[in-house]
Amino acid sequence: AKLAFTDLGLSYGDQRGLIAPQTMEEYYEYAYGLGARVHSDSWGGLSTAYTRSAREVDEYHFYHPEFLALIAAGNDGEFLSSEGVESTVSTPATCKNALAVGATLSMGYIDPPEDPVTNFEIMEPVEYKKRPFQLVSSLFTPVFEFKANETVDLVMTEFPRVCEELSAKDRDAVKGKVVLVERGDCFFIEKVQKLKDAGSIGTIIYNNEESGSGFFKMASSEGGFFIDMPASSVPMSTGRLLAEAIKSSNSSVAKIRFVSRSDESLPAFESIAEYSSFGPTMDGRVKPDVVAPGEEIKSATSVDSDNQCATDRISGTSMATPLVAGITAIVRQYLVGGYYPLGERGMTKPTDTPPSGALIKGVIINGAAELKGFAQSGLPLEPAPSFRQGWGRVELDTSLPMPGSGRALKFADWKNLQSTGDEHVYCLTTPQTNLSSISVTLNWMDAPGALSGGGYLVNDLDLDIDVPEGSADVSWGASVHPDRKNNVEKAVILEPAGGEQYAIKVKAHQIQWPMGNGRGQLYALVVFGPEGIELNEGCEKLGSVIEEDLVVEDDEMVQVFDNQEGSSAMEASIAGNEE
Repeated sequence: AKLAFTDLGLSYGDQRGLIAPQTMEEYYEYAYGLGARVHSDSWGGLSTAYTRSAREVDEYHFYHPEFLALIAAGNDGEFLSSEGVESTVSTPATCKNALAVGATLSMGYIDPPEDPVTNFEIMEPVEYKKRPFQLVSSLFTPVFEFKANETVDLVMTEFPRVCEELSAKDRDAVKGKVVLVERGDCFFIEKVQKLKDAGSIGTIIYNNEESGSGFFKMASSEGGFFIDMPASSVPMSTGRLLAEAIKSSNSSVAKIRFVSRSDESLPAFESIAEYSSFGPTMDGRVKPDVVAPGEEIKSATSVDSDNQCATDRISGTSMATPLVAGITAIVRQYLVGGYYPLGERGMTKPTDTPPSGALIKGVIINGAAELKGFAQSGLPLEPAPSFRQGWGRVELDTSLPMPGSGRALKFADWKNLQSTGDEHVYCLTTPQTNLSSISVTLNWMDAPGALSGGGYLVNDLDLDIDVPEGSADVSWGASVHPDRKNNVEKAVILEPAGGEQYAIKVKAHQIQWPMGNGRGQLYALVVFGPEGIELNEGCEKLGSVIEEDLVVEDDEMVQVFDNQEGSSAMEASIAGNEE
């Protein structure tokens, strides 16, 4: 392995600051010219805006597709509850294309919070079956739980905030059921008491805004007040999921099942570090992208008086970032060293095409594990992707398959959508047996945004997955779909059907800034799942075969696809010589 090192240096006489690069292009070009394609940046500014530096990071990635920078998100997470503070991720981590890294705790175990947290899953409608979600019980009601494996009905009222008197129709609809309610306009106890009087058996209140906080505590506006009916809170994203399940049912009734209570201690790395900065960015994007342990990490420190190098245990996102950079280098080595697709060296046919930065970033995010722990408030973390944990904790085991793991990695790289409306279709075929969940991630390096607009997507691609008839829909986690803000889209097939085909579609919703030289917007598609999955272009079973010739100039694609035979999407996306 070879390393290129850049010393920013202390700012003039100020031992607390660094001399920021004059331009990010000049800064990155030094290492790029020496052959580095992964760049670790444990520094940042004070602004949470999409600054000139953030824009330059995006521009460099856009025009250098092999490159990937990793940038520390910042250490201002303790301001989460401060009035008027909506985001603390700092520039240049506010960019779109680099991988912004937050921090988890590292050592020991964390006890469960005092406020009871219970786990449920959706049972009906079938499109949402087995979707898990968590609830935080209120402080003025019993714990929100039912008998083990008991299924209850979930409904909504005509006016979801339940601050007005219920209509006769709503009173009849909520009787004997749990009611999904929107936060706002009146006190929690008013909403809960009104529904109890109407015969409801429970209330789930979802947040009316998206923020870094996610979950919230529900206390009574009157001291000592207690209502003998369970009530609980969930983030806006969970409320959106439950509302969609209710509305998609023919009877406007979803069914949910109590699974368990979260009462076990968890490893510290399952919980976010208090100092880890949170999003969203000014234009609403998810940041950080991923998190990794950053607490008490053994790190290089200043040279002592005897001119000897030393180490110290330091905490911060600046410690988590090089950890992720090391994992990123392993991902790249896996791809260029011939370890694809099952982890045994020499399995890959060498080519002269290196993996793109979009592919490596996609592999990292696709394998990220959703945190199971808590925030410093003691509340659970909002499901991924969220403004605290991004897409989750970096996990090499679910990013790259190893021999005997029973898992497989498939991808398509250096793919080009030329203009708005263009679409590529891939066929994902599942094995008959030994099934497990399948994660699918689309990633692209977007064109630089306008400084006045906070970044915003310039070239917007969409990921869609058609499922076999009778199968549950894919899960998009906490994200809105279609996503008009982020240049990463991830879906999970929680319980894939055996021996079936899923049609994966990548479409250019809008391309405003083509790369030029015959390129519109490049992207990478990553699939990780059970051994035996196949990814091919075109999907005959679920629709017409897509016929197209993909030609990229400058020899950066090594094969032209003719999809009538469903040729493998993988054959043109493996890199060459080991480094």
